[in-house]
Amino acid sequence: LENRVITSSAFFISSHYGKPVFFHKSDLFDFGQTSDLLKIWPQKLLGQLKFNLKSGYKERYPATEQYFVLHWLSKLLNKELKINNKANDDAGLGKSFWSRFLVNNFIVATPDLLSLDVTTRFYNRGNKSLEIDLADWLFLAGLAKKPTDFKRVYRSYRNLSGYLIRLLIDNVKFN
Repeated sequence: LENRVITSSAFFISSHYGKPVFFHKSDLFDFGQTSDLLKIWPQKLLGQLKFNLKSGYKERYPATEQYFVLHWLSKLLNKELKINNKANDDAGLGKSFWSRFLVNNFIVATPDLLSLDVTTRFYNRGNKSLEIDLADWLFLAGLAKKPTDFKRVYRSYRNLSGYLIRLLIDNVKFN
């Protein structure tokens, strides 16, 4: 990209039941140079999706947002990238790739900081604590200390409880 693209934190998901989520950039709002936005968003229909979902508690297929980001990354890296699960699948790029790519190509801010008005449904969404926002971006960029506000504490609680539930269900046989 020529410049960083400003994007909304709404639905920019960081984790799912204690597992990291990669490539789940918000698809609601992007602001930037037209040439940069055209690189991110394809101008043609994308092919049929095929996944091999791993089994396990709360495993989910990748989200549409992830598919679009992987399409863009595939073009940038000149190789086909694919994930099968929503969480803990880094497409073979390594666990730290997404956070580095995020910091170098985007600025993430909450809808209120961007003066965006979204529907009531978006204000009351249940995954707000899991969404990457400006405080997370500043930390990942090395411009601020790790945030320790209520949102991050609640995110840690949700990640830990999700991890423990998965550990229990995936490893204990019930008769």
